[in-house]
Amino acid sequence: MAFPLTSVCTLICFLLIFSNYGTFTSAQTKTTSIGAVINDDTRIGKQVKAAMKVAAQNFNSSSLYHKLSLHFRNPGGNPLQAAYAGIAQASTEGEAMGPL
Repeated sequence: MAFPLTSVCTLICFLLIFSNYGTFTSAQTKTTSIGAVINDDTRIGKQVKAAMKVAAQNFNSSSLYHKLSLHFRNPGGNPLQAAYAGIAQASTEGEAMGPL
């Protein structure tokens, strides 16, 4: 039993539409900058920074349309520098921020 010509044309149109759908949406990748103020002079700070990098890499490899960009600042152990770094980070690079 042969397919009618309209069914074959419809199938070809659907294949063309869906094969091009990925190329159109791949250009619409959104990147979110995440700023973090982490004292990486300490052991826990180094661990948190490494964990955040691994988490961002895992997310970036699994997400097709959304990417994360991490930006770190080291306050140097001074609470005033940490507060200033957080304000500067939020105003320049980060959409989300989490001091530790």
